Amino acid sequence: MENILRKEFPPADRPYSQNELTDMRERILGRLKVGDTMVYHEQTGYFYLAKAGGKKEKAVQNGEELDPAGCSVCWKLRKTPQHLRDEARDMVEAYQVNFEKKPQRWTLNLVNLEATFYKWLYLNFDKKERGGRRPGQRTNEDHNNNQQQETQQEAV
Repeated sequence: MENILRKEFPPADRPYSQNELTDMRERILGRLKVGDTMVYHEQTGYFYLAKAGGKKEKAVQNGEELDPAGCSVCWKLRKTPQHLRDEARDMVEAYQVNFEKKPQRWTLNLVNLEATFYKWLYLNFDKKERGGRRPGQRTNEDHNNNQQQETQQEAV
C-alpha cells in the first residue's frame, strides 16, 4: 500500500491525446475490475465507482438503499496503516475534488490520481489473506522445487 500511496509519477515527457488518456484509464480500471456504476454515500460524502458485478453495483442498479456503514472508502481508511493514513486521506480528498464531476478533459495527472485511488481502494494488501503474492506469481520455493525436479530428471 505504501508503494501506491507514495508513488511519484514522472512528469509527462510528451503530449498525450484524449484518446490515449482514455485508453490508459480504461485499461487500468479494467484490470482492477472497476465498473461504471457510481456509488454515493450521503452520510460520509464519499463517492466512487463500484466493482463490476459486485454487491454495491447491483444494489445501486436495483435502486436499493445502501448500508450507511458500508462505505468502502471509510472501511479502507480504517484499514490503512496509521503511518499512511494522512497520505491516504489527502489522496481521497484530491480524488473527491477532481472527480466530483467527470472531467471534461483528461490529463496524465488525473489518470494517475484515479488509478492510485482505485488501486488503493480495491487491491488487497493483506499478505496473510492472499499468501503474500499475486495469483500466478511463482515464489522462490516454487522456482527451487522446479530446478530440483529438472536436475533429478537430467540425472535419470
